Amino acid sequence: MMIDGAIAKRTLCTIAAVAALGLVGTACSSDDDSTAASSETMSTMASEDMAGMTGMSGESTTAMATPTNITTSTPLTTAAGANITIDNEAIAASYGERGGPQGYLGKPLGPVVTLPTGGSFITLQNGSLYQNPQSGKVFAVHGMIGDAWGERNHENGELGYPTSDETRTDGGLRQTYDHGTITFINGRVTVTPS
Repeated sequence: MMIDGAIAKRTLCTIAAVAALGLVGTACSSDDDSTAASSETMSTMASEDMAGMTGMSGESTTAMATPTNITTSTPLTTAAGANITIDNEAIAASYGERGGPQGYLGKPLGPVVTLPTGGSFITLQNGSLYQNPQSGKVFAVHGMIGDAWGERNHENGELGYPTSDETRTDGGLRQTYDHGTITFINGRVTVTPS
């Protein structure tokens, strides 16, 4: 099953990173064709796997990131080596708060995309940042929760846009959306439309 393979891959990446780096974890991409990893901070993706394997709750990745100042004029390099800027102020600021290219989300894969539904997003090595068109706020979507949301057609699916980052819940993580929630508890993803 694909989820079991993803959990195994992330768990192995987490164990290897912790062994190699001591207290510093790693951010392992959920994409099978991506080998990008960040040794700067432990990602919620690794925390999700640890939560599923050990019953522990995940840690807030925002608190663990070292903020950096990123604006719409900050030059950035994509994972493929192209030069870009993030032309959306809210997404640029949120990316900086999460550590920018050295944070748990990694380098951009391309520029910000404006969606027909009014929102915007940028895809990064280890997840995406989505701006909810109703609130204007920006939220990170990644890991098993992000995978489940993507399988349901992202913002065009029944859940709509994210309305929160991942937060701790009993035994795991939870993220809210316009029309429901996704939880990752004890190694299982549950989608609950409202």
